[in-house]
Amino acid sequence: MSQNRTDLEASITEAEASVSGETTLVDSVIALIDSLNAMLVEAVADTNSLPDLKARVQGIIDVNEANKARLAAAVPANVPNIPPEAVG
Repeated sequence: MSQNRTDLEASITEAEASVSGETTLVDSVIALIDSLNAMLVEAVADTNSLPDLKARVQGIIDVNEANKARLAAAVPANVPNIPPEAVG
């Protein structure tokens, strides 16, 4: 086996490990966003919340959803061969 092939295989193995770690990180971030979003939705549904607070919380929910959509779109756009349904 040539040195170039050995180096390439080592690089591929390293890249596979890196992508696997990033997938775990992405899944963790998505879980956090979902958890925060659920808490915020609950706060908006609370009839005792003041209207101005509800509007502010709804704004956070909207930004969270937009960020989650951007993250879900960025991963398949920048990592080849990942189906969109795998990240979002």
